[in-house]
Amino acid sequence: MLSGSLVRGTGAALAIAAGWWWTRRRRNRVRGKVVAVTGATRGLGLELVRELGARGARVVLLGRDSDRLLRASSSLAHDRVLALPCDVTRPEEIARAVAEVRNLWGPIDVLVNNAGHIEVGPMEHMTEEDFRTSMETHFWGPLHAARAVLPDMRRARRGAVVNITSIGGVVAVPHLLPYTASKHALVGLSRGMRTELARDGVVVTTVVPGLMRTGSARNAWFKGQHRREYAWFALADGSPGLSIGVRRAARRIVDGIERGESEIWLGRGTRLMAIATAVAPELTGALLTRVARWLPRAGGIGTERRLGRDSETAITRSPLLLLSRWAERTQLRRWTRSGHLRRWSFLGVRAAIDGSVRAVRGAATPMEEG
Repeated sequence: MLSGSLVRGTGAALAIAAGWWWTRRRRNRVRGKVVAVTGATRGLGLELVRELGARGARVVLLGRDSDRLLRASSSLAHDRVLALPCDVTRPEEIARAVAEVRNLWGPIDVLVNNAGHIEVGPMEHMTEEDFRTSMETHFWGPLHAARAVLPDMRRARRGAVVNITSIGGVVAVPHLLPYTASKHALVGLSRGMRTELARDGVVVTTVVPGLMRTGSARNAWFKGQHRREYAWFALADGSPGLSIGVRRAARRIVDGIERGESEIWLGRGTRLMAIATAVAPELTGALLTRVARWLPRAGGIGTERRLGRDSETAITRSPLLLLSRWAERTQLRRWTRSGHLRRWSFLGVRAAIDGSVRAVRGAATPMEEG
């Protein structure tokens, strides 16, 4: 009896040890690899860059704004950084960035499609251009980027494409119609790519985040009664009961990249919402209809739009949004406290002239924990 228990205990210990060893082995997967992240200058993209760099990856930051690229790269605590201006809605810029990375560092091993664009408001105020912009950012951008890196990955018979989608790509959230339509398209693209590229040795991971505390609501666009629209969106985005911290999300995503997971669901209730929508569409549709009726009606500034930061009210300045404001200020502190910021400012002029920023940095200050 005792010997049987001993054998079972030993077996369990060996299984735990083997699982720990395998996990540790897989965690080295991004070390030394070239990882490109779109939309890398703030929010989840910037946290992903930090986490990837901390695990030894050589990280390529891609973003539209040269100044933000410089500040983001200067805030990092490692010297394996390459910052390149790139608008994912322009295929020629994607191709140029991929070619430049190849010339400097070699082929891209991991592509993270993270760039995003959010317009909030009732359907009456959403124009055809709003839908087109969302599709170009969330669907065509990731598709063009994937096509640009896939020839190298196929030749090497290895590589990974990571698509940051959204719970809005599985559940049609009211007052986010261009966003949800384009994210639904990206979810379908990502899942289809995984099945077709597996035979080429390329792993495709679909990330489905729920609400996340990044402070990004201030950078979203709002239409109609823009102050009321911003109020409900910011409250949901910054609520600790509904949203997930951005650092925790970044760690989970990089863990999933290293393990080659097919799908990563982030946030409380995201998977449950998807299951409920599939199993009981009438019920979830009725609930979402009720939510839509509670949201602001059409009116206000109509089809014009305002940034969240220009739509503040007493509610959005209240302690209810402390966590969301803390997330944004933490990222700003990392930028402004970097000892490299002034030293690198001249590159902004160069970026305006030649359209590219190459920033492989030397020693840096330790990454601040906040």
